[in-house]
Order: sequence, then C-alpha cells, then structure tokens
Amino acid sequence: MDPTTFDFSKMNWLGLGLAVLFNMILGFAWYAKWAPTGKVWMRELKIPADMKPTGGQMAKGLILMIVGAFLTMFVLAHDFWVYQDAYRNAATGGNLANRLQLMDGVMGGFFIWLGFFVPQHWSGVAWEGKSWSLFFVNAGYS
Repeated sequence: MDPTTFDFSKMNWLGLGLAVLFNMILGFAWYAKWAPTGKVWMRELKIPADMKPTGGQMAKGLILMIVGAFLTMFVLAHDFWVYQDAYRNAATGGNLANRLQLMDGVMGGFFIWLGFFVPQHWSGVAWEGKSWSLFFVNAGYS
C-alpha cells in the first residue's frame, strides 16, 4: 500500500460514529441487569444485583468503552480499505505492480491487535475490576 495515497477525509466518519454508537447500545443491552446475558455475567463475576457503580467507575468504563469501540470500528473500516489495495484488484483501484513489504505485515498485525484485542481486554479493567497490570499481561500476550 502506498502510504502517500491514504486520505482519512474519504473515510465515512458518520458511519464510523454510528457504528460506535450501535456498539455501545448493544453492550448496554447485552450486559444489562435485566438481560439473560447480563444476569449470567453478574452471577459469574459475583456482582450483587443491587450493586451500583460509583461515578468514577462509570466514567472510566464509559471512556474506555467509547475509545475501544472507536478503535474497533476504525480498524475494521481501515482494514477493508487497506486490503482492497493489498489484494491488488485493479477493478477496485489496486495497483498490480505494488508488492507487499515486511512492514505491511507488521503494521497490519499491530493494528489488528490494537483494534480487536486491546478493546476486549479494556472491558475487564472498565467493568470487571481487573487491574491494569493484568490488562498489560493479557493484552501483551494477545
């Protein structure tokens, strides 16, 4: 991929924002106290049904959730864009003369990790009371 041709202004930012919003709504519904999945989650983590998080816990959780959802949706959108070029499909604007380099694989792997693995481990810190030390151990291995 030619890095000089990547233009973020062509990204669908409204679509990205709506995907982040939908991801948050789905997360709230999935882990809600009234949802079957939320009841199982709370039971397995031994969270009392009447437990109310503090304002600080909610702020930390929401910030990590928003940033994590953004990273996931951004990396997903970016990957679709990049792989369009990586497969060198002339019909979609790819250049058949370009060759993938080692750094293409390294950067691809890093951004896949950043967008798909890191946000999953953040949720443990945000909502399950896991420590940042455990986050770094688990996310570093992922």
